[in-house]
Amino acid sequence: MAPDAAAERLRQAGRLLADGPEQTRDVVRRAVRLLGFEVEAERRVVLGEAGVEAVYGGATTTVEFERVRAGLVDYLASDPVEVWLLSGRQDPCVLQWWKTYVRHMLLDRKPGEYLLRNLVHVCDGPDAAYLAGLLRG
Repeated sequence: MAPDAAAERLRQAGRLLADGPEQTRDVVRRAVRLLGFEVEAERRVVLGEAGVEAVYGGATTTVEFERVRAGLVDYLASDPVEVWLLSGRQDPCVLQWWKTYVRHMLLDRKPGEYLLRNLVHVCDGPDAAYLAGLLRG
């Protein structure tokens, strides 16, 4: 799917949202589909401290990770998260761009405030292998 076509589908879908509250999960799932991806597998899991390490420990520099590690563990280790395996004909980098947009538009942050809250994590390295393993069992 061409990037312009995906962008237009998202614009049109935004106009079709129902009045009133929507579950964030449903908005994210709809957007993923409109971007040209399908959810092939999904599972709700609790990462625990080791899981947070597996997902974020290799994704940031050691110094940066150590600085935010306690906050990430506090935020992510004990509550369920959803892991989705996506497939599609769209360039995977679209998910990275979209992830940044979601973080800036769907989270209530004050200007310049860095929060550890994260609605979407897109990965393709060791963290992806770890999360794919969680989908298998």
